[in-house]
Amino acid sequence: MALVAFIEILLTDSVGWLLGLTLIVASLGVALIVRPNDLFTAGVFPPLLLVSVLLVVAVLHGDGIQVGRLVADAGVAQRVIAGFVHLAGALVAAHALTLIVVALRGRMSRRPKQPGSSPAH
Repeated sequence: MALVAFIEILLTDSVGWLLGLTLIVASLGVALIVRPNDLFTAGVFPPLLLVSVLLVVAVLHGDGIQVGRLVADAGVAQRVIAGFVHLAGALVAAHALTLIVVALRGRMSRRPKQPGSSPAH
């Protein structure tokens, strides 16, 4: 995701919709591939991933987070918070879809096995 963030910065001078879309796809991917015992991790993944990527961007290229009336000399924390708020819609979508997938997978893993439904050898 950090790579996508820097590509978007190169293209548009700031993180935005491309990073948000990537967050949604990455979060869904994690929710689909983790083991059933690790579904909690997938459920808390989206906000942690977003904060991590924004922190990397703010430290390495602070101007890549340009949100509203953010002052030019804003610090790392201000830029991370501004970026987090700016991408809140994508985060809500990513988190909601991830939690739906986690709930469905959790429900499926607790279902009793049907007789005769073993996978073919």
